[in-house]
Amino acid sequence: MGRTPSVGIALVAAVGGMWMLAQGPLRFSRPEKAVVVNWNFAHQGVPKWDRGVLLDHGVEDGKIVVIGADGQVKLQAMVGPPGAQRVRISDVTQAPGGGFVAAVGVVAETGESRAYLAWLDAAGRTQKLEPLENAAAVGVEFAPDGTLWALVRKHDADDNEIAGYDMLQHYSAEGTTIGSALPRQSFPMDATYPAWFPCLRVTKDRVGFLSNGTNEWVEVSPTDGKLLGRWGLQAEWGARGMRIDSGAMTPDGDVYLNTRESDPKGVRKTRFGVFRLDRAKNDLVPMDVAPIAVEGVQVTILGGDGGRLLATQGFATLDWVRAE
Repeated sequence: MGRTPSVGIALVAAVGGMWMLAQGPLRFSRPEKAVVVNWNFAHQGVPKWDRGVLLDHGVEDGKIVVIGADGQVKLQAMVGPPGAQRVRISDVTQAPGGGFVAAVGVVAETGESRAYLAWLDAAGRTQKLEPLENAAAVGVEFAPDGTLWALVRKHDADDNEIAGYDMLQHYSAEGTTIGSALPRQSFPMDATYPAWFPCLRVTKDRVGFLSNGTNEWVEVSPTDGKLLGRWGLQAEWGARGMRIDSGAMTPDGDVYLNTRESDPKGVRKTRFGVFRLDRAKNDLVPMDVAPIAVEGVQVTILGGDGGRLLATQGFATLDWVRAE
């Protein structure tokens, strides 16, 4: 797979209030199904909907949790080598045929740090720990064909990020490197790593992830690694305190971005929103979340499930809705 050329950032064309009014908001339906989640997500990573289950991971305790469509915990598993002083999981994904891969950072008793891709079977038993040399994975996601994509940060011996590497690494189902895409230099190098918040999603024809550093959604082709597009918020919206919190891509490739708008002056409360990406118009379309919203609770789109969207209210519920 060839390296993609450095490209500029493609942003939405409209600005200010006109951008918000470019198209009337779509509306979520009332939930066709809703369940209460029997799990406390406090001090955990951000969960994601992946092949019919909700996956959670412990940021510091080295645990992955699998929650079924009924809201009940189906599996809890510890990840990491014996004797580790601390295990940090950045992301976890479920394989099409069962089993899991977790992006793991380990601090040994000696104080030495090491990063791994941990391969687990369907029962949560660790099958192998694949060390990453001078690199750490911040996001992992299986493609429909069973191959694995990882969003990585490469560094030197002093943990300083290096230049001249591809941020997306492609592995076979067995864990062998088969390609890479998206040069790091296509993002600003004078800032922190652009995707520190794991939000990697893969369909049969695109690999997408959220770049927190540039406030945009980025996609490449899984077949040749070429850049498909970059879509983000205008600088005016960033100045207003609006940021993309997380994103979700359905199996059909529809992208929903969950946003947070804070008042720079601290006068009003933080406002949350959901937008759908319109690639053809290079636009973000606001979604009306009123039919599923609870006052003061953030609505987040987690992904797609059987033609419906999977939404959550503060990660306390799972709601199956449609966009109308």
